[in-house]
Amino acid sequence: MFYRAQQYDIRGREYLRTSGKYFIVDAGLRRNAVGRKDGNYNNRLENVVYLELRRQGYKVDVGWLGNKEIDFVARKLDDTICSSNL
Repeated sequence: MFYRAQQYDIRGREYLRTSGKYFIVDAGLRRNAVGRKDGNYNNRLENVVYLELRRQGYKVDVGWLGNKEIDFVARKLDDTICSSNL
């Protein structure tokens, strides 16, 4: 029902021992559980982007660069995409 994205330290190039983030497999399930509440669009959009990156074959993690969070670190073979809303 959920995907787990691990925390990844971009400078140290290693996974951190934290809980990471969880993304729901189907946004409809979230709506059914939480109800129809307005707001919190950032989390919904983040979930959609995560699922699309997974659909395209990327391994997706969330990262840290110093003290700033990187929303997505997506890797596939030699291709790496980092995205943040700094």
